[in-house]
Amino acid sequence: MHGRYGVVAGERRTTVWAFTLDTTTYPTVEALTPVLAALVSARTGGAAAKGVEVVDRVVQRATATAGSPSVAAFVDHGLALVVEGADPAQVDAVVSAWIVALTAP
Repeated sequence: MHGRYGVVAGERRTTVWAFTLDTTTYPTVEALTPVLAALVSARTGGAAAKGVEVVDRVVQRATATAGSPSVAAFVDHGLALVVEGADPAQVDAVVSAWIVALTAP
């Protein structure tokens, strides 16, 4: 699944990919963490991914290198979300908004 958020005058500011997970292959968030860290690093051109806590979720995040986007990824139950954008603050805002929306009653 591919979505756009924050489109201004046709410019895509962030992109969100949502993936459902095979719970047999990835039974826990810990099992998926190395895969998400590698994906985040690759999408940023090789920047090191760091795990940070955002609204009670561990988010793998890497800041953009010159010419590459900032990327963050997290898991919520059987769903993995990857957010990519040029502005690290916007990427963080989108991640926070998704986490809050997914945890709302």
